[in-house]
Amino acid sequence: MAKKTPVGALDLGRLELNGTDAKKTHASLVGALTALTMTETITGASTVDLTLEDPDRTLLRSGLLTQRSTLVIDRAAFELAAVRKTGSTVSIVFEDLAVAKLRRQDSFRKVAPGAMSRAAFIESLVRADASWIKVRTTQGPTAKVELSRGTAKSNDQAGEPEDTWTAAGRIMGEIQWRVWAYRSTLNLLPDTFLKAQSPYVLTEDSQGVDDIDIDYDVGKPTATASLTGRAGFRSLVPGTAVQLEGMGPGDRVWLVESITRSAFSQQVGVNLILPLPTLPEPIEVQREEAATSGGGGGDGEAGEDGWDSINLPDDPDLSTGTKSADPKVEKFVQTALDQRGKPYDWGASGPGKFDCSGLVQYCAARAGFSGISKPTSHMYDLCKDRGQLISIEEASRTRGAVLIRVGVGQTNHIAISLGNGKTMEAMGSAYGCKIGNIGDRFTNGGLLPGMFNARTEPRRYPKRPDDGNIPIGS
Repeated sequence: MAKKTPVGALDLGRLELNGTDAKKTHASLVGALTALTMTETITGASTVDLTLEDPDRTLLRSGLLTQRSTLVIDRAAFELAAVRKTGSTVSIVFEDLAVAKLRRQDSFRKVAPGAMSRAAFIESLVRADASWIKVRTTQGPTAKVELSRGTAKSNDQAGEPEDTWTAAGRIMGEIQWRVWAYRSTLNLLPDTFLKAQSPYVLTEDSQGVDDIDIDYDVGKPTATASLTGRAGFRSLVPGTAVQLEGMGPGDRVWLVESITRSAFSQQVGVNLILPLPTLPEPIEVQREEAATSGGGGGDGEAGEDGWDSINLPDDPDLSTGTKSADPKVEKFVQTALDQRGKPYDWGASGPGKFDCSGLVQYCAARAGFSGISKPTSHMYDLCKDRGQLISIEEASRTRGAVLIRVGVGQTNHIAISLGNGKTMEAMGSAYGCKIGNIGDRFTNGGLLPGMFNARTEPRRYPKRPDDGNIPIGS
């Protein structure tokens, strides 16, 4: 039976559903509610989930669920995203209105390397398509690679479409910045910025706190914490820095990953995560220009952003490493080396052109290894699920191992180790398929299944300085 007088962390007196016949439906909407949960987060789109009793199909037939209806609750706006009818109940999911708007903008746009920062490019897309959305960001480095929304064909015409929300997550994720919308504001910020803000100091004895739980295990890729409290936690917002005290190994600065509130409960759930380090800008085009204009071959010097330089195709010291004793692994590596000079094309899997995971998939198949398929995230999961994530140092010494770059919410690059500190990889449109240095471009090493003997013990997640992926205490 529906609860007629909801009292909780959310104010239903401000619940409004805007669309055809909204005024007529509003009263029955509140009265028919059996569940309403709002989740605001920095790791995706914030949502509102409603479940309503609709035995007479009043709501189902009202027209509100067949148009672009918006929901306003607790001073936040959401747009209809999904509907499910089960028996006499209707379940509806709304997502943040700003996110919904950005999902509809997908015309092809691009800027050249060095033209602007990643955040500035995303902000320009938002300004052009949805000027009512505010953008909160901070100064970031100028992008060293071409930035685009969508892909282009060789003649620069639009290829595969991509919306602004998806493009923002991909582009900012490559340097491990977060993208989230909160109350009509799009946030483009690194965890280092969020962590530097004055934190809330919380203990289990803080007013309004019921419990604080932490979960850390050296065998898990990340530590988490959660707290439950009462509606007074409305002052906390996603992305807030929180200093926990009195929690032993949990006594450090966390970030509010999500806040969940219900219409029928005073309890508020808050999930906390450790801040992630900012990744440096990917490969700098300027290095190729410098090397071909008198800078010479070889490794060169690290740029101001901390990346190691890459070897160029005409480097006289080019080394492909010592051959593997395993003939199948060696064929995998040699097949990759045979693709040097071929162009990079996002989504391509050979044989004429490749993207990074396409090259690994193509070479693995030619060497007789099965089950190693695109995208990069699948290859990362293969290593992780089999306990075969290894340190970058070990991967750099292991011919045929892979180097993987994991950003916020995505796994976005993979390369093949030559066993001598160098890689063979499909680097990007400015470079094509070539040998490079491992440097500081990767976050994980891995052993793809079938290429190496299975490990008898699960591998521990490789440790990197101040990396939020690392379990606390490791």
